[in-house]
Amino acid sequence: MAFCQFAAVLRLARVLRLLRVVSSLPRLQFLVAALFKSLGSMGYVGLLLLLLFYIYAVIGVSAFGSGDSINFGSIPVAMLTLFRIITLEGWVEVMNAQFAAGVSSAAVVAYFVSFILIGTMIMLNLFIGIILNGMTEMQAEADERRGLDGLAVIEHHLRGLHQEVAKLRAQTRDHS
Repeated sequence: MAFCQFAAVLRLARVLRLLRVVSSLPRLQFLVAALFKSLGSMGYVGLLLLLLFYIYAVIGVSAFGSGDSINFGSIPVAMLTLFRIITLEGWVEVMNAQFAAGVSSAAVVAYFVSFILIGTMIMLNLFIGIILNGMTEMQAEADERRGLDGLAVIEHHLRGLHQEVAKLRAQTRDHS
């Protein structure tokens, strides 16, 4: 028994060696740092998403629970069903079960379409926006560490572009 636990620790140590890849690649290190910087804001988006799930679960249990106890029998079951719907996995079957139960088709369509649109908007757009904001903040911090402010950053990028143009001109002269 002790050997199995020791083997599990050794396997974990091998996995942790992969973290050295992050420190050896600067761009990957930048992305991971931006992701960690965004975790706090992602918690608030997760809380907003949980609130959305709860509201739609209550509506789903009250509207569909009597006809479809498998998907909307209780609030926890309804929240699990909503997670399945927001990942777009089998949502058509869940919606068709409501049609088969005799619920008004307009109510079913309004419920599912509004949840999918709002939920995917929150999940995709807000999470992506938070990560991009974190990356922008990380870039600004990196520019500050290098001593570059707004105008200096533009000048720095322009110098890089001028160097690239000069290299391209030299390459085209060599080929002609």
